[in-house]
Amino acid sequence: MVEAGRATALGDIRLSLSGCDAPGTICDYFGEVPDFFKRIIAEGNVVLTFRCAIDLDRKAEPVCPGRDGVARAPNTDIRLARENTALYLVAENGAEISTAEPLTSDCSRVTYGNNRLALAGLGLGVDFCVQTDRGSVSHVFFTGDVETESNAVRLWYVTRMSSP
Repeated sequence: MVEAGRATALGDIRLSLSGCDAPGTICDYFGEVPDFFKRIIAEGNVVLTFRCAIDLDRKAEPVCPGRDGVARAPNTDIRLARENTALYLVAENGAEISTAEPLTSDCSRVTYGNNRLALAGLGLGVDFCVQTDRGSVSHVFFTGDVETESNAVRLWYVTRMSSP
């Protein structure tokens, strides 16, 4: 039995560290830094507003349309769109959203191929994965509920370069 405040020998086991990506989660480990963490190239909070897009391979600063209504975003991976009254995250520039149902917290075991993710009923704590236009993988979490009448969503993301 594992108990708080006690050291316990667990033998030869392998733990998934994907839960460490969740916003507000702190994972401590002893010894050498796992390769899983060495591959992080970008992470952060972002508020994505309607018609704006973000590049998940960098510190996300949303790219929004100019006065002419055209977004100049050649390297963005996802954008927030509305169709009728429904909100969607739309993959662009070669990025793909995970197709897993239900959504999953382990991006190493998902299939990619969606070009959009319907946001109805999603919210705080729900996560999904995005394979970026550069082949990196982003683990993305909603950090607030998606309101039907809203023009923005709050996201936390952790992007890792592809495995060597």
